[in-house]
Amino acid sequence: MGTKFEAQELQRQLKDLCASVGWSQNKLARVLYQELYAQDDEGGVRRFQERLKKALQRDSTKPERLKQYLEIAHRCQAAERQQHCFHRPEKAGYISETMSIEMKRITAEIDMQLAQQGARRTG
Repeated sequence: MGTKFEAQELQRQLKDLCASVGWSQNKLARVLYQELYAQDDEGGVRRFQERLKKALQRDSTKPERLKQYLEIAHRCQAAERQQHCFHRPEKAGYISETMSIEMKRITAEIDMQLAQQGARRTG
């Protein structure tokens, strides 16, 4: 069983994560709801938003639940960041075909390494 301090620290970490990736608490709730329940029911999302809001305010929230939320949020924000941040080389005529092929190979290798690192952290 967790302590009050542990719950407060996890709540702070969740709020900090949201701030660092530009998510509102409602966005966090939507992401968590979709991951936990594998659906995007608008009514369910709204109810979950209210539950999450309370969970992030109350000292009595179970740390185990907050840890679960934090793990999901980290996994989802990393996946979202990977989708938006990594640009694939495009043929624009400025580099040779050989250079383009090599850049694609390096990019694929980096993507594979990042995916393996992400799997180790979550698994």
